[in-house]
Amino acid sequence: GELLKLGIPCTITTDIALASYIRQASQAIVGADSILADGSVVNKMGTHLLALACQAHGVRLYAAGGAHKLSLESDADLLDHPNLRVENTFFDVTPARYFTGLITERGIVPPAAVATFLDDPVLSQIR
Repeated sequence: GELLKLGIPCTITTDIALASYIRQASQAIVGADSILADGSVVNKMGTHLLALACQAHGVRLYAAGGAHKLSLESDADLLDHPNLRVENTFFDVTPARYFTGLITERGIVPPAAVATFLDDPVLSQIR
């Protein structure tokens, strides 16, 4: 709703129709359930597929989430553990290399800069 209020055209579609629309986009924005220290994003299933489609078609991809979404732990390692079996996966981990930037209350930052946020005394109070 906020993007529309600002006059920014938006299209919402289903994951299955993504390939039909991504070629028409100049950029895409997803939410972030968690942002890992390396800039990777944990979000709902389908985010990684969107990232691959964006890369294939030259579309910039951003993830939006507040500083409280920064994770000190590498959740990706946990999801890839050989003794863990997930039957009903709701989240995937999209590597940082697919994102143009991460949108936070501190502005748009490159995924590689997320690690510097972890030492920020102001942000450590937010998390």
